[in-house]
Amino acid sequence: MIRLSTNKLGSQSNDGAALLTVLVALLLISLMTLELQYTSLVERKLAYNDLNKIQTHYLAKSGSRLGLLRLTGYGRAKKVALSPTPGKYGAAKDFLDLIWNIPFPAYPPTRVALENLSLQEKAEQLEALKETRITAGQFIYSIKSESSKLNLNLISNNGGSGCRALPASGAHSVGGFICYTLYQKISQLFKDSESPTDEFGTVKVDDIIDNLVDWISVQGLSNARDNDGWYERQFPPYKTKRGRFFTLDEVKLVKDISPSLFLKLKPYITVFSEEGKANLTDITRNGSLKLYFPRISQYAIDGINQAFQTKIAAGAPGWASVPDFFAVLKSYDPASATDYTGVENEYFTIDSSLFTIQSQGTIQKSGSTIQSTISVAVSITSNTDCGSPFDYDQTKCATDQDLFWHPVLQKCFGRPMSDAGCEECFPGKMSFNENNSEYVCTPNGNVSPPIKRRKLAAGVTAPPRALKIYSWLES
Repeated sequence: MIRLSTNKLGSQSNDGAALLTVLVALLLISLMTLELQYTSLVERKLAYNDLNKIQTHYLAKSGSRLGLLRLTGYGRAKKVALSPTPGKYGAAKDFLDLIWNIPFPAYPPTRVALENLSLQEKAEQLEALKETRITAGQFIYSIKSESSKLNLNLISNNGGSGCRALPASGAHSVGGFICYTLYQKISQLFKDSESPTDEFGTVKVDDIIDNLVDWISVQGLSNARDNDGWYERQFPPYKTKRGRFFTLDEVKLVKDISPSLFLKLKPYITVFSEEGKANLTDITRNGSLKLYFPRISQYAIDGINQAFQTKIAAGAPGWASVPDFFAVLKSYDPASATDYTGVENEYFTIDSSLFTIQSQGTIQKSGSTIQSTISVAVSITSNTDCGSPFDYDQTKCATDQDLFWHPVLQKCFGRPMSDAGCEECFPGKMSFNENNSEYVCTPNGNVSPPIKRRKLAAGVTAPPRALKIYSWLES
């Protein structure tokens, strides 16, 4: 009996071990299944996130493309309205800014927004939404004029010591004007700082200007203080660029531009334009009067803003002309107006030529928000006076009467529209035809036929020709 009981107990023990083995195996299988399911869910989530990110990118791209389209339309409208013989379209110049500065709502609209429409309008909108093939998400974009900022790429080669006073009228005066204004702004930042040494370091304004000029100058600035050695001692080491700034963040690489100084200068500077005149409408709208008129009183600022708002309320896009602004400035602050006597039109304009487009695509899924952003810096350029060439071959260039094929550079340019334009395209000679209605560039007398262009009427600016993209940043 004892032997039988022992066998029974042994049998039960073996059964228990087998059962335990089965349970462990089932547990392991369950854990592997759970891990596989979890991994699959994670990979699926990541795949959907990648898909959503791609979708938001193209949503943002749609907004940026629409912004470029509006600016293209603005440029073409300007060409007609500001041409020497605008005809019946001349009156349109008072409404040009509306083409780009009217806000654009988020698109596509939400279903909630459509509920307020009539049945017919709602059906039309829903049909339009189907044609867009946008099944999820929205995009929104804005266009802002940057024509009130100082272009660092145009700073005069005089360096810091040459920027303490406003330059006289003449060649390269715009670069000197920018340098002078930047000098005044940095000096004011130093004065307003509670501890300029801690905030900006032991540096002089002259040195900062010298370093900026040295960075963009092809030959370098002779009085720059061992800049090459300083850059080579950085980690990682780098060299002075000896060329124009391509991005605004590049300014942070320049010697003596501290992070604090860069952040305080950033709202007032740009590197995305080839023009240096400041837009008085933008200056007033953006509250930048103190930048260009350091001595201006708060009383004058309030008066100018009130006059500006009166014009806006009456339907005007801004100041009617440069003299219009200076007449108001002179009535409130004659001293500040006197600073620019005789050179107002050389340094200021009421025209917007530089813009930034900010576009954002958004998709909301499962309580999370996925976004993509595109920022574009673009200018409307006349492409005259041998500026940036057109990407045309000689045959296509010949089909447009406003263009010509440069015999030396072998590229297509806009025909010069000024004395300076002829000099820039062909350093040498320039003459006029008999009736004095055309410019005729005759460089060294060996261009056949001569490069001709209708002479602009007094006060008429060169009409815009094309968009030039300076920066396209995606995130």
